[in-house]
Amino acid sequence: MELWTLGRSYYPGFLLTLSTMPEEALKQDEEENRGYRIVLIQEGIGIVQVGDYLYQIVAPAVYCLNENESLVLVAGNQVKAKALRFLPTVVNARILSTPESTEEAGLFQSDFQDRWYFDPFMERQENYYGCIPVDPAVAIHIAQMVDEIDENLSLQPDQQWPCRSRSFLLELLFLIRRIHLSADTTPNKLPNTSEISQIKPIIEYLHTHYREKIKLETLTSLFHINNTTMNKHFR
Repeated sequence: MELWTLGRSYYPGFLLTLSTMPEEALKQDEEENRGYRIVLIQEGIGIVQVGDYLYQIVAPAVYCLNENESLVLVAGNQVKAKALRFLPTVVNARILSTPESTEEAGLFQSDFQDRWYFDPFMERQENYYGCIPVDPAVAIHIAQMVDEIDENLSLQPDQQWPCRSRSFLLELLFLIRRIHLSADTTPNKLPNTSEISQIKPIIEYLHTHYREKIKLETLTSLFHINNTTMNKHFR
């Protein structure tokens, strides 16, 4: 998926560094085309990998990812998602692809204020990895804004399509930033990556079949692992 949208009838050849990902919301990102991403997971259960760690899916929730991060669906059941990608320069041309690396010289006060939009994409703590839980009403509103952006970028109905698409993105960034201020903490990461290769299939199975009654004997039989090893990893 390209990181930009190319102008056609209006402004042919113009590149707007904003695009939607209707069919590729949770697919592996190509390194060179990663950009910043807003991923709305509307519903579903399962596991996602963010960087080197695995997390239980939170839905509905918005995932804010910078250009150095990836979000991959490891295992899921009935996962529904929408996504878009962009460069910060679509908001402010003086902000480089990584806002925090921007040179201080030559910036205006408004440039520093625009950086505020990107805090959810840059701040990382033990209990925050870019995932912001939202209530269903907010999720519907975010989905509608993503759809509006997608429609404008796809149809390019008039000369205002770049400005209109950008305005929806600004509205979306502002909403996410406000929610981020009061968002609940999200689940801790699942077991450490160095140990995950052995138990990853088991974790995937548990998270995608958690509504079922699962016996220990079922797991040991399915994954050819004995009780002692199972207890060691899950005690």
